[in-house]
Amino acid sequence: MPPTMLVLRLPSALRSKLDAKLRANAYGDIVSACGWLKEKGHSIGLSSIHRYALLLRRMDASNGVETAMMLEARKRK
Repeated sequence: MPPTMLVLRLPSALRSKLDAKLRANAYGDIVSACGWLKEKGHSIGLSSIHRYALLLRRMDASNGVETAMMLEARKRK
């Protein structure tokens, strides 16, 4: 069984913020996301974040990006 993605081990609130950052940057700017996580005390490599961004993008595409964005907005309220 493959190991769990490190990003999936992040606290849910932090992962939600990461999701929002990745979406705001069209699933790119991985270097910035990596630096931001490091500032928050979580050292996760570029490759791991990139793989997660691809997964997030696929999930958003299957659900419709608008649906995912609406769910994110509801979580923030």
